[in-house]
Amino acid sequence: MAETIKEIAEQLSSIFRHVLPGLLVAGGARVAHPNWFVSLDLSQAWHIAVLSAIALAAGNIWYVFHRYTIHQLIDWIIYWKQHKKPGEYLVWLSDLIDRSVRADTTAPELRKFLHLRSSQVILMFIVSEILFVFALWHEGGSFFARCYCAVLLTSIVMFALATVQYYISHELDVKAVDKWAPRQETE
Repeated sequence: MAETIKEIAEQLSSIFRHVLPGLLVAGGARVAHPNWFVSLDLSQAWHIAVLSAIALAAGNIWYVFHRYTIHQLIDWIIYWKQHKKPGEYLVWLSDLIDRSVRADTTAPELRKFLHLRSSQVILMFIVSEILFVFALWHEGGSFFARCYCAVLLTSIVMFALATVQYYISHELDVKAVDKWAPRQETE
């Protein structure tokens, strides 16, 4: 049992990034579109397997689209505000990634912590995005139809809070890389 708990703890970042988004998409879809799930029988292993596969795929697709659209845009905006050189973002980012890989070897526990924190922030964004989408796209009579305004407002507030946490995580990450893998002077 202790080994199982240890393994789960070591895989938390992956769970936040790859498993939970799918469960949230499937759960959100079930609440927003109950008629899609009328023939679902959770006592049937085959139904559970198919639902799990769909949820895992949907969650990973959502994660990737979030990570390389909204997440990247916020990162670019932060860079632009701090450096006033939006055209040099890719040069800065490639340098940060290079140094980040070096920091993994000099401070692996710190990098693990920052990776987990990043996963949690991404999950915050995904929850807010799922709520936003299903607040706008739902069946009549569903929870989202009855609580449209409250869910929409909640999703917007959650997105704002996730953005604040993203900024904090971004700054922690950059400062950690600066400390543990400083820029190498070029000749």
